[in-house]
Amino acid sequence: MSLYTIKTLRPTCYMLIGVPGSGKTTWVLENHPSMSYASTDKYIDQFAAEAGKTYNDVFEASIKTATSRMLDDVADFITDMNDFVWDQTNVTKKSRATKIARLVKEDYQITGVVFEVPKNLKERLASRPGKNIPSHVMESMIKNFEMPTITEGFSKIIIASSTIFLSSENDRVNPSITIKSDFISDNI
Repeated sequence: MSLYTIKTLRPTCYMLIGVPGSGKTTWVLENHPSMSYASTDKYIDQFAAEAGKTYNDVFEASIKTATSRMLDDVADFITDMNDFVWDQTNVTKKSRATKIARLVKEDYQITGVVFEVPKNLKERLASRPGKNIPSHVMESMIKNFEMPTITEGFSKIIIASSTIFLSSENDRVNPSITIKSDFISDNI
């Protein structure tokens, strides 16, 4: 038995891509429950619980601290070369660019995991008491959603609700996927 363990595989970051309520955190809990994950929501939820308040009550006062702590987590995962999940919305190419550049520089494999807007989005959002996303924010995310591409730096792209896979070995595969939503802002 060797005194040293050499990790020969590149670490992987699963970058989740989808609007709030699309199933990102549920996917983590079902598919990678013990994997490290970076999330601002994790900290905002923690701050709310500690204060006996709701997510909405503490959001404005805690988002900067939550973001800072999440970025510290990412730095630790990278330093330790840990596989991890990046659980944020990441709905635009611009919102992913700096994250991807950092991960590529650190020799990470990046798997994009895309969550389509669920038909029951209104119900899913309503089932989260105390965590209300303003309708104009939701509409903007849905309108500005950009499907990720291999050329952004992803090693693989998974559409969470289907069996379509894109990988760097086969980056000519470019299925036409339309993001549709029954989201109606008046009902949120």
